[in-house]
Amino acid sequence: RLAGSAPFRSWRSGRVGNGPTETMSSRSRRGTDKPEMVYDAVLLKRGQRSWTPRRFVLFANALMWFDGAKLKGTVATDTVSRVERTPSSYGSGGDRKRPNRFHVVAQERSLFLSAPTDDEMRYWIKIIRRTCGLEGGGGG
Repeated sequence: RLAGSAPFRSWRSGRVGNGPTETMSSRSRRGTDKPEMVYDAVLLKRGQRSWTPRRFVLFANALMWFDGAKLKGTVATDTVSRVERTPSSYGSGGDRKRPNRFHVVAQERSLFLSAPTDDEMRYWIKIIRRTCGLEGGGGG
């Protein structure tokens, strides 16, 4: 877990998880070219009709999301152009009920996400911006 970060509560189970993780480069540990995991936590992802809990894992080269062990999608970090807090007035009535919303804009798609807390949302914005080499790594 990252220094100073609190455990997070799973959206689905309500259980406290290990929280965000930050590891040494796999390359330095095993001599492989496996990408470094930067951050890992559960967020709500906006689909076509509803918000669904997904495990998001940020690597140095990609943001990936999973349903259990199944990979559901990926965005290359070098294609991300913007990461911002979503204005509270944006979206339908159901979307506006979701707290701590932010969006990731990449060449291939845009992701609308909701974190369990404001601090978690701000950290996700900051760490994605930093990993993608975007200016203004602040919380939105």
